[in-house]
Amino acid sequence: MKATSDALALRRHQQDPMGIGMNLRRLAVGHNALHGDRAEARAAIVGAIECLSGQGASTELSLALAQLSRLQSSWSEYEASVQTGDRALALAEALGDAPCLIEALYASASARMFVSDDAQARANLERALAMARESRLEDTAARLYRTLQMVSLIYRHHGYALEIAEQGIAYCEARDLDLHRAHLMENRALSQFELGRWCDADRTIAEQLADAAGAL
Repeated sequence: MKATSDALALRRHQQDPMGIGMNLRRLAVGHNALHGDRAEARAAIVGAIECLSGQGASTELSLALAQLSRLQSSWSEYEASVQTGDRALALAEALGDAPCLIEALYASASARMFVSDDAQARANLERALAMARESRLEDTAARLYRTLQMVSLIYRHHGYALEIAEQGIAYCEARDLDLHRAHLMENRALSQFELGRWCDADRTIAEQLADAAGAL
């Protein structure tokens, strides 16, 4: 956080609007995730969007809108999150930048999935996942596996959730993405339990415990 704040001060001294917007976006993430400070996070991300909007269409503006959409979802502001995510997606589609488009698809589609069991939104998450894998954005791909699994659990599509779990676990194991793998394993056990596959759920939990013990 201090390094980002110092960088923001430097960007302001240099009168660099794009750099200011990028640093404000990153500060918003830190305020929300590290400190749980919603007011500071909102002020930072709104400031980023206001700063970047004056520079015309840009990938940084789309990324800032996508970040605001994700924050709004985390604050249960779902209607606003959908609207903001759609703005990010429309801009990203026009710009044609793959990493930017992945983040916009991610934000827009996940926002819609929190509102309803939206087949097109799930297809957009799958599209983002395919693009992330192709672009070798491994952490982003792992997060998308987890999101697809989570929204499937919300709507009790356990068969699909288990398919995503198997794919995601294999993907994470091959890349040592242990934290993402652990979340996928945990939710795989939940699907197995919900489907009455209690022995499978026990084995999944036992494997997780063994992995945790081995990491000590």
